[in-house]
Amino acid sequence: MGRKIGNIGTLNIVRATEESIKEIEQINNVGLVLYSRETAHLLPLLNANNIGKTFEIDHDTRSVSGSLTIDSDYLMAFDQTILIMVSGVCIIDKNVTVDQLKQTKCQLYVSGVVYTPPHLHGATGLILRSTSGTIETYEEELPHYTVGNVTLSNGYLEGLNNQTPLLVSGKLSIEPDLDLELFKQKIARVILTGKATLYKHQEHIFHKKATVLGKVEVIPTDYLELKKTLSLTKQSIKRFKQRSIYTNKPILIDASVSREAFEKAFSSIHSTSYVVCPEDLEDLVYEALDQIETEVLSFTTHVRMVEKEEWHGDDAEMLNGDTALVVEKSLTLSDSVTPELLGQRLQEIHLFGTIYTVSSSQKALVQRLLQTNHGEVIDLSKQELKEGLDNIGELTL
Repeated sequence: MGRKIGNIGTLNIVRATEESIKEIEQINNVGLVLYSRETAHLLPLLNANNIGKTFEIDHDTRSVSGSLTIDSDYLMAFDQTILIMVSGVCIIDKNVTVDQLKQTKCQLYVSGVVYTPPHLHGATGLILRSTSGTIETYEEELPHYTVGNVTLSNGYLEGLNNQTPLLVSGKLSIEPDLDLELFKQKIARVILTGKATLYKHQEHIFHKKATVLGKVEVIPTDYLELKKTLSLTKQSIKRFKQRSIYTNKPILIDASVSREAFEKAFSSIHSTSYVVCPEDLEDLVYEALDQIETEVLSFTTHVRMVEKEEWHGDDAEMLNGDTALVVEKSLTLSDSVTPELLGQRLQEIHLFGTIYTVSSSQKALVQRLLQTNHGEVIDLSKQELKEGLDNIGELTL
C-alpha cells in the first residue's frame, strides 16, 4: 500500500517518473500541479482529488514565499528563461522600463497580488504567465509588506511615509486610540489577507482604504477587548469595575463569585464564544450579554474546563462526583478511564472540540453525557491506521 498525502500547496511532477508516481496511493487537496510536456502523460496516473490548477512549464523554476521586489537589475540578471513562482506579493519597482520587460528571460507565476507602477500596468503581462490574484498600481511609495501580526498604532503610522500602500498577510489589529486623520495621511490603501480587528468608530475610515481577503471583526467602541480565556474568581473579578468587555474566547466564572461581585464588575459583555457560570449567576449573565447568540453553560457545584489533555484513570478519580466538563479543544481518554468511572464523576459534558475514546463503551457513555455538542467524538478503536503526510507547502515527485 502506498503513501497517502493531503493538503499540498504545489505538487511538482516536472521530473517525475511512473515509478515515483506509483509510490503515492492517494493525494487529496492540491492547489497547483506543475508538469512538463514530457510528464503530461503522468497526470491521469495521479490518484488525486480536488486539484485547483495544473500548469505546464518547459524550463527551470524558482519558488518565493512571501514578498518579491523586482527591479531592473533583477530582470536583467538571467541568461536563460526561468519561471519565478511567487506565493504572496510581487512588487515591480518604478525603475523598471517596458523595454526591460520585453527583453528579460524572467517569467512570473503569482498566487497573490502584483503591485506595479501605473506606467507598467499594461506591460506587466509581458512577464506574467499566470496569476490567481489581482494586479494593483501604486503611485510614489513602494508598498510596505508584513507577514504575521501587525498592530496599527500611532507610532507605527509615524514610521511610514505619506500615502504608503500597506500589505499584510496575517492579522491586523487597530489600536482604539488610533488617530484617524493620521491614518488617512499615511495609508494609501490596505490589502489584507487574513483577519482585521478594529473598533466600530474606525470602521467607515478603514473600509474606504481596505481590501480584505478574510474576516473583519468589529469591536463596539469603548469596550475592553480580552484576547485570552477569562477565568474569574472572587479575587480576580475585582479588577473589573462596571466595564464593558468584548471577547471571542470563553469566560469561566468560578463558584466563589457572588452575585454582588458580578454586578459590580460588568455593565455589558459582548461575547462571540460562550460563558460558563454557576447556576445562581445565570440570570445575571444573561442580563449582561448584548448578543442573544452567546451560549451560557451553567453548572451546579463543580466545573472542569479542558483545553488539550490526555486523561488516565487517576485523572478521572480526582474529579468530584457532580462535575460539569467543558472541552474546548481536545480530550483523549486512555483505556484506564472506564465508562463506569466517567459516569460516577461527570454530571454532563459540553463539547466544543474533540473527545477521543478507545472503545465503543467509552464513546457511548460520553455521548450519553453530552449536553452541548459543537464538536466530535471519535472512537480510535474504529479508525484505520494510516501512513501519510499532511499540510505540505511544496512537494516534488
